[in-house]
Amino acid sequence: MNAMHRGTPGGVVILVVGVIHGDEDAGMGVVEALRTAPLPPGIDLWLLDAMNPDGWANQERGNANGVDLNRNWPPDWAPIDCVVVPQNCSGPGPLSEPETKATADFIASIQPQVTVWYHAVGPVVDQAVQHGVANPAVLTAYASKVGYAVYTVSCGTGGCTGNATQYQNATFPGTSSFVVELGTKALGGMGAQGVLNHIAGIWAAAAVA
Repeated sequence: MNAMHRGTPGGVVILVVGVIHGDEDAGMGVVEALRTAPLPPGIDLWLLDAMNPDGWANQERGNANGVDLNRNWPPDWAPIDCVVVPQNCSGPGPLSEPETKATADFIASIQPQVTVWYHAVGPVVDQAVQHGVANPAVLTAYASKVGYAVYTVSCGTGGCTGNATQYQNATFPGTSSFVVELGTKALGGMGAQGVLNHIAGIWAAAAVA
């Protein structure tokens, strides 16, 4: 798990997370491009390439313990049976996994105003009404740049529990943390223009944050 910091300290703090589910790594293309992309003034940018490095290396959804890291967060963690529903195994308790604990500590240290978490497959910007964003304008601003719809994505496990966005939005008032479900899972699947469109979406979201 590697973080990179660019931009203007004291500006609008933006966090972009490329990979949380190891087999959904298209967002890494956006993170890689942001390492060198020109930044608008007043942007305090943090890049987290893969918060699930073991899953990414193995192209598996969960971490090395088989835990879905997007079901492992407070305050809405709930047990999901790892045998019955292995793809959404929530672990023995909230923040039980080293990756979620380390990322929670990192988020607390930088307290981003906007966080974009990349998932697949969409295309959609998730409005997540349960512990949703503080400012819904960030969703429509982002979506307008990439041509995505904005609606609530079903988690497929009887309700969305233990999500990273829920944790951020519930824990840090004023935060707008949201999921972008990309139209492809694969790194490189968006093409160069698609990546540029998503970068424009990030800047649009930051401008209204």
